[in-house]
Amino acid sequence: MIVATILPFVLLLIIIALIYLFAKNIGRIAFLQKLKLKWILVVYGAVLLLALISSYFMPVGESLVYKNVSETERDEAERAGAALVKAAYDRENIRENTIEGVEINHQSTIPFEGNQLELSVEETFGPLTILVERKEESDDEIEFIEYHTKTIIENLDLTDEFDPLSVSIEEDLLRVMNGGGKDIKIGMFDKEFTISQFTSDQGLELFSDSHHVWGEHVLFLRIPKNVKIIDEFDYVQYVKE
Repeated sequence: MIVATILPFVLLLIIIALIYLFAKNIGRIAFLQKLKLKWILVVYGAVLLLALISSYFMPVGESLVYKNVSETERDEAERAGAALVKAAYDRENIRENTIEGVEINHQSTIPFEGNQLELSVEETFGPLTILVERKEESDDEIEFIEYHTKTIIENLDLTDEFDPLSVSIEEDLLRVMNGGGKDIKIGMFDKEFTISQFTSDQGLELFSDSHHVWGEHVLFLRIPKNVKIIDEFDYVQYVKE
């Protein structure tokens, strides 16, 4: 850390020393003396110094280093997402069956003493499947578990950057919505056009399908025996009994 801080100053001092030596000998060359390059070099050195000092006062956004995912890990994440969705549509009890690569993102309970709930799904990231297990008793409590698989963008594991779903009950309305979002800026380097135009390299394929896997989400609900869910848009699948 200390070396990274001192290095720019050392390089600047070397540049200024070279400029000074060059400027000191300009007077011996008539052509260069006429162009008054001595003052040009002095001004240039001053600009470099001011630029270095001012760079430490410029605001810098938060920069994070994410895990780079291998092709094997990306394939495993894709298979896990497909397996999770298939299990949900096959109405398997995923709470009891372990699926490799599937993790619990969040789980909690909500008290509810009514008999009927209207489902409202709002502003979720991508398609959402809701799998419901009906309990054998009426215990006035709804349990929810959010299962998800890895989200990989440009071969970077960004799974932890997505907040868990927000699940709440307002009177007789069960609301499911995303828990918030973040702005993520991804920077990549490529060869300049002056180089790439003479090579076969076609450059970077930003957001290519081969570089990302969108994570799958399944919301698993355990509801009391006496509760009925009104689902207007067919989000809900019921576990096979």
